[in-house]
Amino acid sequence: MKLNPVYEPKTLNPSKVYLIDSTQYRYLRIEGTGKHIKYVFSPLPNQRKTSDISLNNTKLTIKC
Repeated sequence: MKLNPVYEPKTLNPSKVYLIDSTQYRYLRIEGTGKHIKYVFSPLPNQRKTSDISLNNTKLTIKC
C-alpha cells in the first residue's frame, strides 16, 4: 500500500491512503465554505483510532 504526501488539497483522492499521526486514513469529503474549509478523513479498518478527523488547510499540509 503506497502512502501519499499532500502538497495541494485539490489533489486529495478517496482511493489513496494518507498517514496522519501514525494512523492510515482515507479521504472522505470537504465540509464548510469559503475560508473555513475542512477536509474529513476516515481511518482504515484495523487501525487503533476509529473516529473520523477533520483538518483545515494548514493542518492538512503539516500532518500529511
